[in-house]
Amino acid sequence: MAALLFIASYLWPALRSLRGYFLVMGAILFLSFGVDPFIKQTIVWQNLFAGQSQMVILLGERVLLVLETLVVLSILLLIGERRRDAFLAVGNLRAPVWRQTSAAKGRNLTRLVFGTGMAVLLASLFFAFLTSQTAGGMAMIAAAFPWLPLILLSAALNAFSEEVMYRAVPLGMLLPAVGAGHALWLASLWFGLGWSLIIHVSIDTVIYIFIAVTMS
Repeated sequence: MAALLFIASYLWPALRSLRGYFLVMGAILFLSFGVDPFIKQTIVWQNLFAGQSQMVILLGERVLLVLETLVVLSILLLIGERRRDAFLAVGNLRAPVWRQTSAAKGRNLTRLVFGTGMAVLLASLFFAFLTSQTAGGMAMIAAAFPWLPLILLSAALNAFSEEVMYRAVPLGMLLPAVGAGHALWLASLWFGLGWSLIIHVSIDTVIYIFIAVTMS
């Protein structure tokens, strides 16, 4: 479908501004549902990960996802887009989440404080929920501590790849074509709730801890 829409963008002028979006979305879908499953079925992949623990396999899958993300970013650069167009730049972390009245000036809640607070809150709530659903609770979680470096690395790689490939790149391509409001809605429908990277890493870390727990 993305390929057909890309071709249609040369025939229908109204779609011309979305040509780049159709191209990168086609690449994302091809990599996610074509290349990724194919690689995981190859003999090379099987030889690398046969008999390995689930956490090692998980890390390998995250590395593969990062490589696929780099392919998408390469396509983005080849069609003349900039890193900033895919939000691959540090924003103003001191910018207010929302602007308050002049009477409350100087007490604005910054993005850094809000994002960190939300990451801790959501990860804590998610952790508490999963702990309550796991037999053995904290004792089993303690057994997963040796896997913590792999857990954190896998969570960071996964969050980076998914944020870039499934949120930042589509959003960046839509923004100049349909405006901020529509771009945000479309990208959010594609990805979910449009998490920020710090929140995404936190949630993935909790998830991977419980994957490690089930192996213990």
